[in-house]
Amino acid sequence: MPFNLHLANLVTALTTVTQVKNNYSSISLTDFNAILSTDILSEINADTQAENIFGHQSSTSSNLETIWNALGQYEWDYNSRHTTVVTPTKTNHLRRSTPNNDDNSEDDDKTSLTAHHPYIICSHTSQSGYDTLLSLENQFNTSRFSPISNKHDKTCFWAVLPYTKAAAANHEDNNVSITPLSPEMKLGQGWVFDDLALNVEWDAWFCPEEDDDSNSTTSAIEDIWEEIKNTVMNGMERRRIRHRLLRHDLLEKATTTTAPDDNPRRRLWDDGLTTIDKDDIDNDDDGCKTFLTQTKVTPSKNNDALLLHLPLSSQDENMNSTSCYYPLLAALLTHNHICHVSPHATFSLLNANAQWIVQTGARGSKRSRPWFDVGLTGRNQIIAISDSGVDTDNCYFYDGTGDIPKDGTIDPSRRKIVQYNPYADRYDSSGHGTHVTATAAGRQSKNGRDESVGTADGMARDAKVAFFDIGSWWGGNSVQIPQDAGQLLDPGFRAGARIHSASWGGPTNGYGYQERDLDRYTNDNDDFVMVVAAGNDGEGNRMGSVTSPGLAKNVISVGASQSDGNSLPYRNMLGPSYLASFSARGPTPDGRLKPDLIAPGHGLISAGADPYQSNECDERNALLSGTSMATPVVAGVAALVRQYFTEGWYPTGQPTNGNEMTRPSGYLIKAVLLNGARYLKGVQQSNGRVTGVSPYDNNQGFGRVSLMDSLRLDNSNNLNVHVLDRKSIANNEVHNIDMTIDLGTNCQNDELSATLVWNDPPSSVGCRNCVLNDLDLTITKGSGGRNVYYPNGGNQRDDVNNAERVRLTVRDGERYTVTVRGYDLYTRRQNYALVVTGCFNLSDATPTPPAVPTTPISPPVSSPVTNPSGPAPVVPSNPSQTLYTKFTGSRRFHGNMFDVRSRKQSLIITNLAIHTRQTSLVTVEVYTKQGSHSYYENDPDAWTLVTTTQVTGQGPGQPTPIFSSNSNKSLNIAVQARQTVSLYVTLTTEDMMYSWGGWWVGYVTSRNADLDIMTGTANEYGFKEVVAPRVWNGGVEYVLV
Repeated sequence: MPFNLHLANLVTALTTVTQVKNNYSSISLTDFNAILSTDILSEINADTQAENIFGHQSSTSSNLETIWNALGQYEWDYNSRHTTVVTPTKTNHLRRSTPNNDDNSEDDDKTSLTAHHPYIICSHTSQSGYDTLLSLENQFNTSRFSPISNKHDKTCFWAVLPYTKAAAANHEDNNVSITPLSPEMKLGQGWVFDDLALNVEWDAWFCPEEDDDSNSTTSAIEDIWEEIKNTVMNGMERRRIRHRLLRHDLLEKATTTTAPDDNPRRRLWDDGLTTIDKDDIDNDDDGCKTFLTQTKVTPSKNNDALLLHLPLSSQDENMNSTSCYYPLLAALLTHNHICHVSPHATFSLLNANAQWIVQTGARGSKRSRPWFDVGLTGRNQIIAISDSGVDTDNCYFYDGTGDIPKDGTIDPSRRKIVQYNPYADRYDSSGHGTHVTATAAGRQSKNGRDESVGTADGMARDAKVAFFDIGSWWGGNSVQIPQDAGQLLDPGFRAGARIHSASWGGPTNGYGYQERDLDRYTNDNDDFVMVVAAGNDGEGNRMGSVTSPGLAKNVISVGASQSDGNSLPYRNMLGPSYLASFSARGPTPDGRLKPDLIAPGHGLISAGADPYQSNECDERNALLSGTSMATPVVAGVAALVRQYFTEGWYPTGQPTNGNEMTRPSGYLIKAVLLNGARYLKGVQQSNGRVTGVSPYDNNQGFGRVSLMDSLRLDNSNNLNVHVLDRKSIANNEVHNIDMTIDLGTNCQNDELSATLVWNDPPSSVGCRNCVLNDLDLTITKGSGGRNVYYPNGGNQRDDVNNAERVRLTVRDGERYTVTVRGYDLYTRRQNYALVVTGCFNLSDATPTPPAVPTTPISPPVSSPVTNPSGPAPVVPSNPSQTLYTKFTGSRRFHGNMFDVRSRKQSLIITNLAIHTRQTSLVTVEVYTKQGSHSYYENDPDAWTLVTTTQVTGQGPGQPTPIFSSNSNKSLNIAVQARQTVSLYVTLTTEDMMYSWGGWWVGYVTSRNADLDIMTGTANEYGFKEVVAPRVWNGGVEYVLV
């Protein structure tokens, strides 16, 4: 019968089939939409205005919940009927399955496995997210959970469980709600569904992994893609997924008459899947085979997603790709390995006055540059920029030593551009990249040696640039962005850049692949900060218009204010205290405050590009507007702030030996800028009318950048500053800073401002509650706790943002306490940065220990024992265990660097086994550092030497322990739960054996329930040459704590 999905028939059908003894406590549709952004409403709602139903009463809202509940019951029933799978023994890679011990099959070539299905599980307790995760892992005896949302009263996860365990917990545990993940629930937002060909790139996210399965291997991912292709190509499989997606069997039981289809989405599914079923696709020259062959599939760097780049129909006359999109999408949605499928965002490109505005806060003389005056000009800082290209012979970049090589090589001696990575091409046809690069770090020099003040000098005029070209000559405003953040950001990072400016974005308004990837990158590299354009779609006060990747949690998203209109053609400008009408507005879909900062971006003069002229200068300067122009302003200012810390200007306001901070965190830089930002006065609309703004609204975020209000500058501002960086806090732990206001002769600032920022872990794609580690900032006046000031303009704690500021007016002699509390953490601990400015004297700042210590705290990872030849350290009495990689490698070099990651529980690494070529005496050195080794391969100062010892090598194929079994020595390297440390194990000769490492550094190469060992690099002795990726051959011995 036809697939006519009339609303009433569907409800009747689903209810008929699922009127069984099961009454499961599933998550409601309202709660589901509160934690994930998906297309579920369009899938189940017959009303074309589905998006308007939630949030207010509707005549069909009860029907929606009815359909939702019936779908849930159907999925429970489906899972109960599919409790086992049979797979060939030799291809037993299914990570959703475990061996079934009750299998009595006589077929030796087949293995019966217990089927595991994806679920969403929510725990309704007051435990922290971290303790909730530990409880669930213990309850279900698995670590196959991935966070979706962490709130104090409810924490939700993706989970992969056998039906029996999921059903039992849902019946018996009142604190847990479990909902099977139906295909409709996996469909992310942002699809152009009536023309899927417009979505040329897709992201398919894997469900959580098994404990003891190497699912992240290349072969397993390739097998999954082969299964998906076979599903599309096989007639029986296509009928199965159509039946699965459209519930044909339910309709046959419900009715024998047809009814008009009033759900446009289901009609598209019906047409798309029916069309392909009618075609003969068994022939070798079938269009879908060509389509799938030409589909480019790449695993994400962390192997948690498949990135699909689909071919266009016009690429092959034999390929009818339009009829292949729906079955491919259906195959992804119905695959048990995949939990979420969403369209991949496509991106496009979205200053002398700015110097004065950001340095002085638009106060005083327009000739004033107080930071430049004292030498804070960006010296010894490198800013990475990704944009359309740079006209490198423009006088603001020109290098008198010769042409700048455009091959990705690094040359720190260059005057301005130390690296040019030609990812798209080597030119700037639009002038966009030249403009923004000069805004950030341009400096005029007509001969490429002698520099002078120019009208287009940048915010950090003495900083240098590592450039990544993403704009093709014929591409217009479109840009080519690598799918992996590391591919985009690593080149600049290796060149020394710790700030990246990105004046581009895409229309996806949701937490997607790019946001997750950038949050992961910034979380892994905590001395890095990314500055991105908020977008230009705010005209008419359009809220929720900030675009990707500006929705990421850990980036600085930048909106645009007006510039100084009196000296520009924009004579009607009201000035830098007014928001540009086009500047995109927040909030994010999960309610976070965006944009973070505002900077001048309407009418900025900067360098222009002329590819047909050499050594052009101010005559080619361009006047442009957009958040693209504001973004490099903030990036340049961030370079000045970083120079301030690395040269030891904190806390005195002048450079002081011994005060240098070698690696200020990226979130400290962000906290400084947010803390000093000033409120705007309004929005000047394009018609000249002014509309109002308020502090912390989603027009201006934290306000416009002002360096004079951010950090102490001796003899220029009266400001005391107190900074905490990388301060670690646990759940329920409280850190207090007591102070007394002192408005004396040296400081008359009556404003007290405190800002808390932390890099939050990457969240689930489509999250509606994206912050996973919830910290709280408050300021309390006096004693007794009666006068408590909350952040971001609220009257209660903020559980939505990972940036919080409290600002208040104070009087001389008043006492205040600034408090940071770990309210609800998903991870065991969280590092943060705190910046406090005002006129105050500090009392002792003593952290308060956790009120309820939930789990033991392991020794700090950054403090390993450095003298293992002494007495044996005191370690827990748990038995030692060893996780091996392999001993089959035939390649050799001096040593290997690699990461190890603790999974569920803290542990101490006590010993290592290595793989040697020689059977003679060799000298071994072991180094360690907290976090990943990536980008620190040539930086010996970042590492701590743990031991130097001599051992007798056991030769190829045999493990060589560093310490013998009867030794009292131990490496004593502590690894906190769910944290990463890196190891550098090296010989002084080229005798360390290893294996080739596949596609990426960072893949899991060996795993058990406690520990991951990752793919790393081969390294020349002494932190020299690096070869990647490589798999260390060896074993890690450890004890749990």
